[in-house]
Amino acid sequence: MFAYSDPEQYKQETQFSIFSGSPKPNSDVAELAKVIKKALLKQGYKPEAAKPLGIAPFSAVHRK
Repeated sequence: MFAYSDPEQYKQETQFSIFSGSPKPNSDVAELAKVIKKALLKQGYKPEAAKPLGIAPFSAVHRK
């Protein structure tokens, strides 16, 4: 299994997400990234730095 980590994940503090038209607390927060990385390390995985890929992958699957 590949594991990736990026310092930007620890900056994510989105306050809410919209589900079915209503704001709900967001579970995708910096603390979650820390918990996941800790669990990966405990299981022997060494997360690699994510490589910046630019817009090309997005453009490959989304039409303009």
